Amino acid sequence: SFVGFVPAHKPKFVLLVAADEPTKRSYYGGTVCGPTFSRIAQRCLDYLNVAPTVAEIADEP
Repeated sequence: SFVGFVPAHKPKFVLLVAADEPTKRSYYGGTVCGPTFSRIAQRCLDYLNVAPTVAEIADEP
């Protein structure tokens, strides 16, 4: 399972992503549910029209 909230400065959404008996070798919440959380969180931020901060843009590869 993985729980988080967005946006960080004034949360509007709390997200819980859970996997029941994951089938891959890894069973940690961040590894199994983290990518799904990331996609949902990005959609929430887009919905709220929250732009990335300068630090987030600088971290992009």
